[in-house]
Amino acid sequence: MNKYKLILQSLDLIIEHALWPEKKPSEIFNILMYVNEKGWLYTPNKDGKIIAIVCAYRIQNTEGDSLLINVRFIAKSTSTTGLIDVSLDIGGSQGIITEQTVSIRKGVGNEQRVNIIFDVFTGTTFLANQGQIKITSIVGDTDIYNVVFKVTRVFKGG
Repeated sequence: MNKYKLILQSLDLIIEHALWPEKKPSEIFNILMYVNEKGWLYTPNKDGKIIAIVCAYRIQNTEGDSLLINVRFIAKSTSTTGLIDVSLDIGGSQGIITEQTVSIRKGVGNEQRVNIIFDVFTGTTFLANQGQIKITSIVGDTDIYNVVFKVTRVFKGG
């Protein structure tokens, strides 16, 4: 998919789902163009359809650093007793290095804001495999949207 088609498809999705109602379409378009030119726009797709729009910047030279990874999103469960696990998996022999279970109890189909902070050390396994945030429904099915990641370096290692 060429970059203009990708940006226009992303813009259509953002407007269609009212993900940024306070912004004009031209403002969203300019932001998408900027992050795409910087190489920060990622759009994973399934069967040719975009399933997420991610703007990400990679912090360079992080070996031995301590990071706070803040994960915020809105969840909606099909169960009155919904439960999800949110974990950070770095692969290799380490696998999941931290995990939190979250109760989604605002009722079936009601939105609930979730905010989780992981405190991590960036050793060699983390750097080699990167970290992958995984959200798994334990009780009920859960829709997740409006996901925001914020990574803050709190200590600069070696």
